[in-house]
Amino acid sequence: MKVLEETKSIGLPRFLPRAAFLTLLQQKVTDVSMIPFEFVDKIWSYLGDVVVSVWLRHCDNYPQLLSCTRRAVKNLIDKKQQSIEWVKDMVEMEKLTDYTCNPEYMASCNKLMSRQDEFIKIVNGLETSSDIQIDGFGLINGSHLHGKGSVVDAFDVKMRMTAYWDIVLRRMVDNMALHLIFSIQNLVKKEMQTEIIDELIGPQAIAWRGCWRSLLPLLKADEAGDKHQVAQGVQERCCQHHGQGCRQFRLRLEMLELG
Repeated sequence: MKVLEETKSIGLPRFLPRAAFLTLLQQKVTDVSMIPFEFVDKIWSYLGDVVVSVWLRHCDNYPQLLSCTRRAVKNLIDKKQQSIEWVKDMVEMEKLTDYTCNPEYMASCNKLMSRQDEFIKIVNGLETSSDIQIDGFGLINGSHLHGKGSVVDAFDVKMRMTAYWDIVLRRMVDNMALHLIFSIQNLVKKEMQTEIIDELIGPQAIAWRGCWRSLLPLLKADEAGDKHQVAQGVQERCCQHHGQGCRQFRLRLEMLELG
C-alpha cells in the first residue's frame, strides 16, 4: 500500500501504475540477488578442485606436464569472472521488466484473484469471520485494513506479484543451471586442452596447437603405456604437417621421453 501511494499519479481509476509493480519487483530481486553470486563462486571453487585432481592424475606419468597443467587450470578457473558478469546481467534483466510467456502465470494469478471479493468483504466487516485462507499465504486476518485506502489495488498487486515471482525464481534457477552446465562442458571439452597447450609451448602455442591436440588425448588414454611410442607418434604426425621446422616442438617431446 505504501508503494502504491508513492507511485500514485493522474490517471484512470482501477488502472494500476506499472511503476508500483516494478518497484516491488526490483526490491524482491535485490533481496535475493546475492544468492546466485554465492552459488557461482562455490561451483567454480569446487570445479577447480575437481579439475586439478583429475588432470594431475592423468599427468602422473608425465611430470613435465604437471606445472603447466596447474597453471592452465588456475587460468581457466579464474574465468569464473565471466560467470559473475553473466549473473549480473541476469539479475539486471529481471529488474528491468515484468514479462513472461509462461501460461502458468495467468492460471496462478486468476486463482489468487478469485479470492478478492471475499477478502474485501472481510476488510469491510461484511463477513462474520475476519480470517481468510489463501493458497501460498495461509490464514490471513484482514480486519486491521478496515477503513484504509487502496486495499483493492494492494490486493491486486500482491496477488499478481506472487504469481509472477514464482515464475522469476524458476526462470533464474533454470537459466543458472543451463549456464553452468554449458560453461563446464566448454571448459572440459574445449578450453582445458587449449590452455595447457598455451602454457606448455608458450609463444609458439598457436603454431603447434594442432599438434598438441593430438598428444593430450594420447596422454590420457595411455597412462600406463610407452611414453616414447606416444611422443614419437605425435612427433611424426606434426612433422607431416609442419615439415622440418619443428625443432622446438621436438625438444619438448624429448623432455617427455626423458621423464
